[in-house]
Amino acid sequence: MKTGSELGLEAREQLVETLQKVPGFRFLNKQGVGREKGFPSAPEYALDFPVKEKDGTSWQLKAEVKSVGHPKQVRESIFWLNRNLNKPGTAENVYPIFIAPYISSQAAKICVEEEIGYLDLSGNCHLSFGGIYIHVDGQENKFKNKRGLRSLYSPKAERVLRVMLSNPLHRWKVEEIAEEAEVSLGTVSNIRKLLADQEWLDKGKEGFRLTDPENVLKNWWDHYEPGRSKMLQYYSIAGEIEIGSALQRLKVQRWAFTGLNAAGRYAFMVPSEIVS
Repeated sequence: MKTGSELGLEAREQLVETLQKVPGFRFLNKQGVGREKGFPSAPEYALDFPVKEKDGTSWQLKAEVKSVGHPKQVRESIFWLNRNLNKPGTAENVYPIFIAPYISSQAAKICVEEEIGYLDLSGNCHLSFGGIYIHVDGQENKFKNKRGLRSLYSPKAERVLRVMLSNPLHRWKVEEIAEEAEVSLGTVSNIRKLLADQEWLDKGKEGFRLTDPENVLKNWWDHYEPGRSKMLQYYSIAGEIEIGSALQRLKVQRWAFTGLNAAGRYAFMVPSEIVS
């Protein structure tokens, strides 16, 4: 992981490069004033730039830099930005900006709603102040955290997601969902943290539950790897009722009709002889 100073240097270069493309825009001090922060929940680095538009209007750009651009980190930075902007003696034209290696779509939406600019080191940005408007999206994440993705969509983690999605309104305890999903307490705690970072989780005294199950399911679909699962196909002259009864006699803990057979239960015109 990059240090705060390294991250701050890259953020400064990206911000200067982006705004220098605007005709007549000037940085009064391209170095800005940078400071590293090391206490919990604070931005890893902060930048302060005096700038001037083509018409002579002066602005102060105040940027908070974090190593992660999830919704949770954006909320934390908004707190610090607003705290600094409300200090006595702050310049009149001040524009706050959140910067991270990559900013997720949910985090970007929060920034726009809170009228905070954002910029990431992958090339996405939304800067709107005075006569300036720059919006770029759709750039691929150049800093994918493969470990984080594996953690959220690993086979064991998917057991937790399946259990939570099967009853999205239920408030779960760590011990309860660990027993239901047959995983360790540590696995449930890790998944809970990852979901909370995306603001997909609501935590309370009675337990935690999903706040946006539809988005969780869509995101899982985007990252699902079907080739990882082993698929076997069989043929039987028995009907679906007989096959279901046979599975029950085998005491198989979890089974379900899927594919065409499942579809046939909702639409009679679908051939359901194939059992999968």
